[in-house]
Amino acid sequence: MDLSLCTPRICWWRVLFLLSIFQDYLSSMLDCPPTCSCSPTEIHCNKSDNGKFFPLLALQDPGSNGNNSNSIQDLFKNITSIHIENWTGLQTLRDVDMELYTGLQRLTIMNSNLRLIQARAFAQNPHLRYINLSKNPLTMLSWQLFQNLQLSELRLDDVVFECGCDVRWIQLWQQRRVAGLHRQQLYCYSGVSRIPLRNMNISHCDLPRTSVTHRNVTVVEGANITVACNGSGSPLPEVDWTVGGLHSINTHQVSNSTSGRNRSK
Repeated sequence: MDLSLCTPRICWWRVLFLLSIFQDYLSSMLDCPPTCSCSPTEIHCNKSDNGKFFPLLALQDPGSNGNNSNSIQDLFKNITSIHIENWTGLQTLRDVDMELYTGLQRLTIMNSNLRLIQARAFAQNPHLRYINLSKNPLTMLSWQLFQNLQLSELRLDDVVFECGCDVRWIQLWQQRRVAGLHRQQLYCYSGVSRIPLRNMNISHCDLPRTSVTHRNVTVVEGANITVACNGSGSPLPEVDWTVGGLHSINTHQVSNSTSGRNRSK
C-alpha cells in the first residue's frame, strides 16, 4: 500500500482498519471458555458451571513455535475485567490462576462456591481496584491478599465469616471506612449465632507491635553489642528485620528465634 497517495483522513482510516484486523487475528489465537463471553478487555462468565478451575483463555494452536508469545502475553495483559458468577465447582482461587492477567482492574467472583483464596493469588495483579467476593462460603480472608493493592472497593455481601482474629482486620477497615466496607452489613458466626461484624469483641486480638532494644548506640572499638528486635501480639506475629539500613562496618548475624537479633563485632 503506497501511503504517499493517501489523504491524511484516508491513511488514518486504513491504519486503524489494519490494526483492527491484527487485533482480531491475535484474539483468534485464544479460545474463550465455553460458558463465558469474551472481548479484548473482558471475560464475563455468568452461566452456571461446575468447573473446578478459574477460567483461562486457551491457545487454539498448541503446536505454536513460540514466535507469538509476546503477543499472547499482551492479550492477557489487556484483560481489565473478569466477572464470574454461579460457578458452583470453583472452590479455590490458586496462586497461579491470576498471574497472567497482569493488567486486571476489576474482579468479581460471586454466588459461587469459593471457600479458599491462596495467599499470593493477587501477587501479579497490582492494578486491581475493585474486588467482589459476595455470596461465597468464605469463612476467613487474609489481609495479606490485599496489602499491596490500592482498593477502592471490596464487596463481601452475604459472606458470613467465623468470628475471630483472622477477620479482625475487616472490622478495623469498617471502622476506618476503607474500601467501602463501612457501607456493607457484614456478619460473623460466633459459634452460637450470627452477629454483626461491627459488634465482634475478641479480647485477645492484640495488634502486632515491634520494638528495638537500642535505637542509637555508641560502642567503643573492640567491644560487643547485641541489638534485639522483638515482636509481640496475639496471635504471635512473624517478624522480619531488614538490617541493610544499619550503619556498621562489621558483619551481622541474625538468629531464627521469634525475635531477630543482630550482633556486631
